[in-house]
Amino acid sequence: MVQVRYLCGVCEAPHPSEKEARKCEERGIEGIVIERGFTMRGPDDNNYWMTLHEDEPSGYDRNYEMLIVGDDIGLQSIDFRYHRHDYPTLQLLYSEGDIRLLKPAEFRRFSRLIHQSDKAANIREILEREGIRRLHRISAAFS
Repeated sequence: MVQVRYLCGVCEAPHPSEKEARKCEERGIEGIVIERGFTMRGPDDNNYWMTLHEDEPSGYDRNYEMLIVGDDIGLQSIDFRYHRHDYPTLQLLYSEGDIRLLKPAEFRRFSRLIHQSDKAANIREILEREGIRRLHRISAAFS
């Protein structure tokens, strides 16, 4: 006998009935949308994290591609790398103090550096390609 399983359209988990699969789907994707261009301070205050865009969700969790920008402004160009984080991990890092919101003066300094420094031309190119025109230091996801 073949056992029929119904898959949730979001997390693709098998369920014994269509009703249960639909209930699972209705749960929806969790987490608050983090605005593109949202900037915060990374672990140990040695870098900045900028949200580029929301990736495809993993099951029920929102995923974000982040641009991690180094804090060493003595270089020819500012160092950066890409990283993906899901919403629960970002919330955990924030609640444990590993990432934090920028103070107004910190944000102004960083924003000015990104928008005006020759060293940040590569960062500006990435932001333009992503359609990010403004950086933000406040987000409903982290209040």
